[in-house]
Parts: sequence; structure tokens; C-alpha cells
Amino acid sequence: MTFDPIQTIECGYAPVESSEQWLEQLAHEIIPHVDPGWVTGAAFVVAIPGPPDHFVPVIRPGSAVDPELNRRMLTAAHLTSKPEQMHAVLQAARTPGVSSVVDVVGELSPGLVETSPMPVGDSLAVFVNTGSEVVLFATVNERRVLLSDATKRLWQRVAVHLAAGRRLLGRARSTDASDVEAVLSPGGEVSHATGEAQDAREVLRAAVKDMDRARTREGRKDPMHALELWRGLLAGRWTLVDHFDSDGRRFVLARKNDPSVPEPRALSPRQRQVVFYASLGWSNKEISYALGLSENTVSAHLAQSLSKLGIATRADLVRMATEVALAAAIPIPSPG
Repeated sequence: MTFDPIQTIECGYAPVESSEQWLEQLAHEIIPHVDPGWVTGAAFVVAIPGPPDHFVPVIRPGSAVDPELNRRMLTAAHLTSKPEQMHAVLQAARTPGVSSVVDVVGELSPGLVETSPMPVGDSLAVFVNTGSEVVLFATVNERRVLLSDATKRLWQRVAVHLAAGRRLLGRARSTDASDVEAVLSPGGEVSHATGEAQDAREVLRAAVKDMDRARTREGRKDPMHALELWRGLLAGRWTLVDHFDSDGRRFVLARKNDPSVPEPRALSPRQRQVVFYASLGWSNKEISYALGLSENTVSAHLAQSLSKLGIATRADLVRMATEVALAAAIPIPSPG
């Protein structure tokens, strides 16, 4: 099967009734494409230090693994992982994209190896970080998997879109929903705008045209260029999604969808977003893509934020945030 990242992104934005349905449709879309040599896989919400939540198994036809065995394999992997391995997974899960679990933790947990009916050489994981939770799409492969830099960059872009789609779950599907700040035609004409969208009509119009160019047959020939045109967030505020009315007419809605991030209150909402992603170790380029801001804007927000927080360097911010997150999630027991 040929992988079409735009199709995967559209699947992530498709309206569904529940978290489970969202996981189900994406698990079958992502797992066969992220790992062509997959034998079995699963989608779930990462619950560290607790067990995975909302588990959705995916089994390759002809595999010796059934859904219940799939679940036992994942549970055994979780229970037999060393604390330092769980720390490594938590750190990896903070950044969207795809990773080899062997690359992340050094070796697979004995529980996974012992419960599997076939040899296990590796596991690939696609991490989707929404800002408030992490969703993981994982595979099991009989062989070791080496990921190219191009593959990692592609899945990082896809994962950013999936996080934006995940944040839209449960919202009203109407043009007058509270988070809809603009309604546009497929050609980009703005028929309605409120709040900040009133002063961003040209930005929104251009973004709708770019989104549709990315979705054309010609646009899909170059996936990375298509994903550069169509971003998960625009101007740090809006996600563009399709809406069809009762007679089938298509509109594009600009929905306020910026990730909510925690304190400090000394920072503006946009500065908190930039600091949050910077604290995860993201580069300015990665933050620029995730928030739909220019790299210069990201750089300026980060410099102002570090000054307000009294933090000397970006490295100090990452180190401090990592220590806090890891200590809160899985305290490492002291020797003896």
C-alpha cells in the first residue's frame, strides 16, 4: 500500500463520536503504513505510570497474534519495563513523531519478548502529543527497524496534525459553534468572521487555498511540501477543517484550537505555548510548524519568556522541565 500522509491527516480531522472511534479509525490507517514489516500493533492513550488506556488492537491478517494476546503482550511489556526505560519512553513521548522503541530504551522489555509467539526485533511508536495527553500508535516487528531522517520528519509533521485533530474531539459540528471564529468558502472567501479572525481575513483566505493545493493529486506528489502548505495550526490560533451543511455544500471553518498549556501566568498565552514546546526540547523550526508562527516570532516569544522567568538559557529550561516531569511521573527508586 502506498502511504498518503494527507489521507492520514484527513482521517485525523474526520468528525467522530468518541475518543475510541478516533483511535480505531487511525490505528488501521497508521500502523500498516508506519511499519511495512509489522505483525501486530495497537493504539492507546499513554497513562504513565499506569497501564495504557483506550486500547485498540490491530492485527495483520494471517498473524499468530489475536486481540487478547496483543493486549497481554502490551501489558507484559509495561509491567516488565525498568524504571529508566519508562523514563526514556516518557521523554520520547513528549515530542511528536515516530521512534524505534529499541532506539529509545536500548532493548525491548522481557515481558514483550516472552509473551510473543514469534521473534520480536523491534517496535515502532508514533507519538501524538496534544499538550494535555499523549496518544501512541505502536507496532511489533520481527526485525530491527532503521528509520531514515526523512521518515522521521514526515511523521513529525503528521503527528502535529493528529494532535490538532485530537483536540477537536467532542466539539459541536456547526458553523455557529463557540470555537468557530471564521467561515470560508472552498475558494477562501470569508463569509463570517469574529474576534481576531476579523483582522486575519487575508491570512485565512491564503491558508484555505494552500490547504486545498496540498490535497490535490499534484500536491500529494511531494508530501513534505504538501505538509508545509497545510499546517495543523494557523497563526498560533486556528485549525482549518471542512464542514458540510445539510445539502452537501462545503465550507471551511477556522476553529480556535491552540493547545492549552499550564502556568506561569507571568507569560502571555502565546508565550506559554512557545515555552511549553521549547521545554520539551523542540527546535524553533518545530515550534513554528506546530503553532503556525514564523520562526522569528517564535524566537522573539522565547527570548522574552526566558527573561520574564529568570531562566538563563534554553538548555536550562529543558533540563528543569524534564526533571519536574520525570519526578512527577515515575520517581526513580534510590539504590538499595
